[in-house]
Amino acid sequence: MFKKRMFTMKQFPSYVVASVMFAVSTIAMSLAFPGAGIANPPNDIMGTSGNQADSTPVLHVGTPGQVGFIAERFSELDTIMQDAIKNGATPGAVLLVAKDGVIVYQKAFGRFTYSPRSEKVTPGTIYDLASVTKIAATTVSIMRLYDEGKIGLDDPIAKYLPRFAENGKGKVTIKNLLMHDGGFPPDRPFYRMCRTPQEVFDSLYATRLIYKTGIDTMVYSDLDFITLGRLVEKVTGMPLNQYVKKTFYEPLGMKSTTYNPPKAWLDRIAPTEYDSTLGTYIHGFVHDRNARALGGVSGHAGLFSSAHDLAVLMQMILNGGTYNGKRFFSKRTVELFTKRQVNNYCLGFDNALSPYGRSALGGAFGPNAFGHTGFTGTSVYVYPEKKIIAVLLTNRVCPTRRNEKILPLRRAVHKAIVEALMKKVNNFSQKQK
Repeated sequence: MFKKRMFTMKQFPSYVVASVMFAVSTIAMSLAFPGAGIANPPNDIMGTSGNQADSTPVLHVGTPGQVGFIAERFSELDTIMQDAIKNGATPGAVLLVAKDGVIVYQKAFGRFTYSPRSEKVTPGTIYDLASVTKIAATTVSIMRLYDEGKIGLDDPIAKYLPRFAENGKGKVTIKNLLMHDGGFPPDRPFYRMCRTPQEVFDSLYATRLIYKTGIDTMVYSDLDFITLGRLVEKVTGMPLNQYVKKTFYEPLGMKSTTYNPPKAWLDRIAPTEYDSTLGTYIHGFVHDRNARALGGVSGHAGLFSSAHDLAVLMQMILNGGTYNGKRFFSKRTVELFTKRQVNNYCLGFDNALSPYGRSALGGAFGPNAFGHTGFTGTSVYVYPEKKIIAVLLTNRVCPTRRNEKILPLRRAVHKAIVEALMKKVNNFSQKQK
């Protein structure tokens, strides 16, 4: 006969206890509120249950302990985000952390503005992504067209947009613009000079290069991705917003992602900057003025989305181009585009070793991390070796773009995520033998 053996919680390390308690509380929440998940996310951000037998996971809510995190250490993320709100880094934010396809942290903080009467942020709040558009719309489109053999990375842009060859740009390639080494200036105020989208493109084609193409450096330029967005439209024969919706967002179930969001979404969208000419906040339309001059649809900015939708897109990329039984591009294409290039940038994606990656990550996600930041206060980064996705959405430009407290906040968040990993799990396992 076996003797009955009794255990108490004191016999286990604190991080095991925390993981168990987190699991119990999650189950209790799901029983009390069917359909509820971490931080009570609304229905449209719940995700699909993951198939554990599937080697390419579908995002689903789980516990930190099941994917190697110490649950109690996520309280540090709570503190960081709450302090950021108190210190005026941003009026509100949503932070989502996933690993191995499991959402282990998904919380909302603060309000839409600094007014105490403003709407509270929820996990499903939609943000103006600014330059995160570059990867969430344009880069994935270029990846798809490359994967289908419709374009080549070494093809000159002028092959598809003949007028681009004006003023010595005939040899600039698709790869040059993806790597930001084509020779363009960082920006041009088209919105001041142009009255129609066509006038913007005319001015773009006439723009002169300011440095020699392909000199193994990087001059980050919105013009690169305005051009690439236009190229996608020419190759596909569809407006960029329609192409990405049909090709990616609808098949992936990204119901909160769009250009030019409908008015019915206004109560879910965080406003951005206060515009003195309008006498109110920019709310429900794109913050970037060049994107506005292009009708709200551009390759460099204009996309609106939620944290969960972005996590789904990045999980598809982590899966090697597949998600929920659908293939969007080959694993080889994913590896090519997310690989660091000689100028410390990837093809379309930011890299951890670029000036922007160093600023956002501070080395926390290793040298191969990829993702992007957005001027409005958004960011999404992937730690590929650990299969971690971190989505941080804020409207730090509300009420003014002069607020740059987002910079230390990003570094603190990514550092805390890595520090929450179970570094001593192997030692603990050995002691139990």
